Amino acid sequence: MADAAAAFTVIKRVVPVAGGFFCGICRTVHPTWSAASVCVEACWSAQLQAQPTVAIRKGQFTLHRCRFCKREYADFTDAANCAAQCSEDLVARADREAATAGEPAAPREKRFATKPVGYTIDARTVSPVALHEMSKTVLMPFQVRNVLINQRAMKPLLNAVLKHASAVAIGKRGLSGHRQEGGSTMAHGTEGKPAEQKPGTPKDPNKKFFRDGAKYVCAVCKAKYFTKIEVEACWDKH
Repeated sequence: MADAAAAFTVIKRVVPVAGGFFCGICRTVHPTWSAASVCVEACWSAQLQAQPTVAIRKGQFTLHRCRFCKREYADFTDAANCAAQCSEDLVARADREAATAGEPAAPREKRFATKPVGYTIDARTVSPVALHEMSKTVLMPFQVRNVLINQRAMKPLLNAVLKHASAVAIGKRGLSGHRQEGGSTMAHGTEGKPAEQKPGTPKDPNKKFFRDGAKYVCAVCKAKYFTKIEVEACWDKH
C-alpha cells in the first residue's frame, strides 16, 4: 500500500539518479538536466490544466484553492473561475515575453555624478595662468591634494601653491591662539611697544617682510610672526 502511494507521489523537481535525471511528475528518466527540467515544467503545466483547483481541509471546513495563485475559496465555482483567469493571464504573459524577446532593452538614465567625490584641481584641465590666480587665494592643503602634474614647467608653480597653503594653515592656527615669536606682545588684546628700528635699516614699502620657512619675518626689525597680518602691523609701527 505504501509502495502504491509512493508511486503516485508528485515531486515538482528534477531528481538525479544513476541512469540520468528523473522527472518527479511523470517518472521519466532523461540523459541531461535541461531535458528533465523541460519535462518537469511541461508535466506541471499539464497537471494544472487538468486539475486547476484542489480541495484542502481547514478545521471543520473544506476550502478550494486555485493552484495558480494559491487563493482559497469556499465555493468550488469561484475557485474554478479564478483558475481559468490565472491560466489566461499566464498564456498572455508568455506571449508578451516571446514577442519582446528579440527587442533591445531601453537605455537606462544615468543618475550619478560624472565626477568623483572630492574633485578639486586637475592640471590636465587647468591652465598655468588659472593655477597662478588660484595661488593668490587661500588654499588649504586638502584642496590641492588631488592635483595631478604632467608637465615639468608646472611643478615649480604647484610647489609655490602648496607652500602658500601650508603657511596659511599654520598662520590661521597661530592667529586663533595668538602665538607669536620674536618680541611681539599682541596677545589677548594687549598691544605692546613696537620694536625699535635698527639704525641703518631703511623702510622699503615694496618689501615689508620676507619668509623664513613657515614664518613671516619683518624686514625692519627681523621679528618673526605666524601670520601676514601681524608682520604687516609690525612694519607699520616702525
